[in-house]
Amino acid sequence: MADTSLPGYPQPMGSRMIAILNHAGPKANAYTAGGEVFDATHLFGGGVLDAVLPGVSWSYNASAVGTYYVIVVYPVAQAIAGASGPLTVKLQWFTAAGSEVTTQDLSAEFVKLVVIGG
Repeated sequence: MADTSLPGYPQPMGSRMIAILNHAGPKANAYTAGGEVFDATHLFGGGVLDAVLPGVSWSYNASAVGTYYVIVVYPVAQAIAGASGPLTVKLQWFTAAGSEVTTQDLSAEFVKLVVIGG
């Protein structure tokens, strides 16, 4: 996974930080069923993830635009309301047909993420 923050991000937002970034999909055979682990260490130097909001994939290869989508899977033992968020979430990649990816090389696919935490 490689992340590139948009210019000017991360930015402070109240007592937290917000980042908008382009997240590259995993390389061939690097994806684990159930999702790839995502944390805030490289964005905010660590801390919790209060919210991770994904979009539909896009690619530098025009034939692959929107071929995949990502959902964010929060830990089953998510903290109770009002407490801090988790340290990691999983990004689960699906094909447009609704099947979770298996061994596909998604490194040319990107999904825009809005991440709040710190």
